[in-house]
Amino acid sequence: MQKKLIETWLAEADNRVQYYQWLHEWELAHLQTAPDWQPAFARTEARLNTPFQVIQPDEEPIRKNWFWRGGNAWLVAASLTLLLGG
Repeated sequence: MQKKLIETWLAEADNRVQYYQWLHEWELAHLQTAPDWQPAFARTEARLNTPFQVIQPDEEPIRKNWFWRGGNAWLVAASLTLLLGG
């Protein structure tokens, strides 16, 4: 019965606003965890303040033939299967 009364009360927009204000106040007063954000903040700040180095590759990357990129090898294999098998 109490649940039904609350549902009826929450049907009005002004009551929903009041409910969420009360809920927010209660959650601030009864924290479920004590966040320890300082170490994470310090790590992030250190990472942002550290200059990064661009590493140059020692040799040119191996480039594959354009034909075999993008799944064309599967297309060739499927075509040959159909031609020879069918």
